[in-house]
Amino acid sequence: MVGIILTSKVTIIEVAKEAGVGTSTVSRVLNSQNVSEHKRKAVLRAIKKLNYRPNLMARNLRTNVSKICGLVIPDICNSFFGQIAGGAGAVLEKQGYELIIANIGQKVEKQNEAILTMVSRQVDGILLCAIGGNGDLPNEINKDNCPVVVIDNKLDKMDEMDSVMVDNVKGAYSLTEHLCMIGYKHFAMITGPLEQSSAYERFVGFQKALKDYNLELDENMIRESDFTIRGGRDAARSLLTGKPDAIVAANNHLAIGAIAEIKKEGFNVPDDIAVVGFDDTEVGELLDPPLTIMSQPAVEMGETAARLLLHRICSEEPVQVQERILPARLIVRSSCGFYEKLGQLAN
Repeated sequence: MVGIILTSKVTIIEVAKEAGVGTSTVSRVLNSQNVSEHKRKAVLRAIKKLNYRPNLMARNLRTNVSKICGLVIPDICNSFFGQIAGGAGAVLEKQGYELIIANIGQKVEKQNEAILTMVSRQVDGILLCAIGGNGDLPNEINKDNCPVVVIDNKLDKMDEMDSVMVDNVKGAYSLTEHLCMIGYKHFAMITGPLEQSSAYERFVGFQKALKDYNLELDENMIRESDFTIRGGRDAARSLLTGKPDAIVAANNHLAIGAIAEIKKEGFNVPDDIAVVGFDDTEVGELLDPPLTIMSQPAVEMGETAARLLLHRICSEEPVQVQERILPARLIVRSSCGFYEKLGQLAN
C-alpha cells in the first residue's frame, strides 16, 4: 500500500527555532532519546506554544517497529519517481511493510522537513530521492537507528548512508557519442539544476564526449533549467538563435518541452534539429517523433534501495556501507535522426 503524506503547518524546524535548539534535539525529544532536562523542557514548551501535533510523541526507535517506510521525492508528477516508488513498494510489500510518500518540490528545507515528519510518523527507514543539500540531517537520522538510503542525487555529506545511483557520466557520454557518430557537429545542452549531482554529472559526460570527438563546446549553447517541460520549452526557445543541429536534454521533461518549442517555431525534429534525453517513459515513446533516450532503470533503483533499507532495518550487527551504481541503457528512436541518416547512406 502506498500513501501520500503532507507536512503539518507547524514544522519541527519551527519548533527547534522557538526552543533555541537544533532539529536533531527536537527529534530526540519526540522519540524519547537522551536529552538534557533543560533542553527537553524548552522543546516541550515550544511544542505546546506552537500547538505542534506529531502523530505520536514517544517511541524508542531501538526497540519498536512500525512496519512503515518513507519515500521522499521531489516531483510526484514525474513518472521516473513513480517507477522508483513502484519498485520500492513491491519489495517492501512482500516483507509486510507499508510505504508512505512525501512530495517536496525543489527546496532543500522541504526535504529536511519531510524527513523529520517521517521520523515523527514512526517510520522504520527512509528512502530519500535527494535534491541535494549538506546531508547533516539525514546523517543524524541515519545514525539514530532510522536508516536512510539515498537515491538519484548525492548529498554533500553521505557518511554512513547507503546509496543507489545511475552512472550519469557514462550515460550522458554514450548519448552524446551516439549523436557524434551520426555526424552532428553543433551541439546544445539543456541541463538540470547543476547543484544536483545527477544534472552536473550528465553535463560532465556531455562535455567529455565532445572533447573526445574534437568538437568545440560553445558555452553560449548551454542552458541550465529545472527538470520541467516548461523549462525545456524556455531553454529551447533561447537556443534556436544559435542554430544547433542537436540538443541533448538532461531529462525526459526537458526533451519533451524542447521538441514542442522547436515544432512551434516551425522547425522539424530530427530533420532540422535532433533531440535526445534522459529517462524513459511511455510518453517519450508516443511522441512525434518518438524520443531517443538514455533509459534509467528506475524500477530497479527502487527495488535495490528497498532491499538495502530492509537489510539495515533487520540487521542486528553493523552493516558495511553500500554504494550501488546502476547502468543506463541507450534506446534509439526517431528523434535523433539515426534511421533517416542510415537510409541516406544506403542510397
